[in-house]
Amino acid sequence: MAAVAQSSAAVLRAQGSAFAFDDGDSFELRLSPRRTVSIRLHAIDAPEREQPHGEAAKQALIDAIAGRPVRVDCYKRDPRGRYICRAWAGADDLQLRLLQQGHVWHLTMYLDEQTVDERSTYARAQ
Repeated sequence: MAAVAQSSAAVLRAQGSAFAFDDGDSFELRLSPRRTVSIRLHAIDAPEREQPHGEAAKQALIDAIAGRPVRVDCYKRDPRGRYICRAWAGADDLQLRLLQQGHVWHLTMYLDEQTVDERSTYARAQ
């Protein structure tokens, strides 16, 4: 069963299984048999499915997390109601992995929401 914790520092901290991938930076996370949440990965952006490389970016995300427990640390929600989250599969920082593979780009318009380490690590990876 998925572990879920909420605190004043985070909107949602949870672990679950990913499914229903929209594109290379968003998916649904099953927390329990009856609870799912929409996730948007923090600090990256992927091409939309209909754009060049969009399907490859989506497949890279699927390959990275399908069948693996996914842990998220979410700090806000976007206007569409999705949780904006840092995400990991095991020790893999999913955002960094997708950047290193060249499937997404570093979303710098929200640098103030990134740690100093994330800013430099993600910029180098891109």
